Amino acid sequence: MKEIYLFGLLMGVITVYIFFGVEIKCGATPNILINIPPFVFNSKIYIGNFRIHHWLLGILVFLICCILHLLKYENFILYFLYGFTKILIIHGLFYQDCFDFR
Repeated sequence: MKEIYLFGLLMGVITVYIFFGVEIKCGATPNILINIPPFVFNSKIYIGNFRIHHWLLGILVFLICCILHLLKYENFILYFLYGFTKILIIHGLFYQDCFDFR
């Protein structure tokens, strides 16, 4: 399972690089734009007037995986998501506006 976890880390780094590039610049437009009304506009997720950062979604998925693990649910996807979401969380918290939800 360690290999799956490391693969999740690697895929997280690749995903962050593809979507955001190497610069951490507040307010920058992501390299790939996704629009799924009414929640996703220009690859930014909104619930009402509140912006949901990718690191916050990462924490949510990570916590769900932890709960499933505590319930003895074992699956390779959990280990992949442990790695993948850790990269999203770390990357997102590097932004100066990471706690600005408006």
